[in-house]
Amino acid sequence: MFSSFRARLTLACLLAFFIGAAGCANNASLSPDEMWQKGKEQSLKGEKIIASQQTKLDKARAQVREGEALIERGTAAVESGRRDYQSTATKLGNANKPDQVEFESDRLKTIARSWKQGVEDIKNGNKLIASGNDSIQKAQSKIMEGRKLMDEGSQLMIRSQSYSF
Repeated sequence: MFSSFRARLTLACLLAFFIGAAGCANNASLSPDEMWQKGKEQSLKGEKIIASQQTKLDKARAQVREGEALIERGTAAVESGRRDYQSTATKLGNANKPDQVEFESDRLKTIARSWKQGVEDIKNGNKLIASGNDSIQKAQSKIMEGRKLMDEGSQLMIRSQSYSF
């Protein structure tokens, strides 16, 4: 087991060496000051990406919350419409005059409109949530890219310090 650990450690050291060497090879032609400047620019670019994407992420999360609220309102309207219909339907059919029939008809149309609006709110809420979730995924991906740029820039700045001595 010790030899297995030793082999892994050796492999990890070699891997780290080659990755480090590859990173240095890309910047070998740069002076320490140029490396510092390039690292600083890269870090700033990453910060800007993160800041802009954080704003988009916040807006997308608000969009998801708005969609959830729409679904909640729509669900309440659908449930209310069903209850109103059931309550109204049991009382219908006893009209003796055309005005009473017209009143019953208008009442059912009002219930139907409210019910339909609830269904539409649910559909629109689901669309908002889907769109918001897509935007969240895109923003999170861009934030990861920004963090990577910042990290690479920081590493470049650190490396420039080690070359300046």
